[in-house]
Amino acid sequence: MKYILLFLCVIGSMGLQAQNDRAYVNRLTDEFTQKLTERNINDYVVTQHVCSGRIEMFKIDDGKMCVTKDTYVESYILWKEEDQTFLKKIDNCGLFHSIPLQDAAAYEFFMANGKTMMGEEVLKYKSASGGNEPAARRTVQPCSRVLQWAMAEGVSKKEFNLFDIGNTSEEGKNLNYEANQQLKLIQFQSLMDKEIEKHNYKRQEYKQK
Repeated sequence: MKYILLFLCVIGSMGLQAQNDRAYVNRLTDEFTQKLTERNINDYVVTQHVCSGRIEMFKIDDGKMCVTKDTYVESYILWKEEDQTFLKKIDNCGLFHSIPLQDAAAYEFFMANGKTMMGEEVLKYKSASGGNEPAARRTVQPCSRVLQWAMAEGVSKKEFNLFDIGNTSEEGKNLNYEANQQLKLIQFQSLMDKEIEKHNYKRQEYKQK
């Protein structure tokens, strides 16, 4: 208890600026993709990283602090404009500057396979041991991915838990692992994760809700 009180005191002394939740990230993401549409950019994809219970603290404008509320969420938006592919990050504390990419592999994969991805679903973790534990008790991975995209074929949204695409569990290996790895949905997410890890992201001026 004393550590919690100490943490709150430290936060208070730093000058708390914001405590924004997932809804705030979603709003900023929607606003940004709407601006893309207004510029006649109709092919884009958003991948959102969500880890339940993960709290982060950042120093933002004028030394103020931003502490995430409930869960830290990251949205990454991928699009192409005037023959240049871009990546933008948004989190609970606001927007980051867009990054021009040297490698368009993730975007090209998305454009080639987006229609196929619309019809795919990630299979749940199926234990080789045939354990009788309820799925909710076996799914210990708190992190998930949410993919949303728009293209000529339409708009789609897919969500999956990282536990389901893994292959290690106390309950035994995942019998659906290979099938999930063959999904264009998972192959695209892998390309995006690799691209995301390449970059350092610089915050834009903080935008209060």
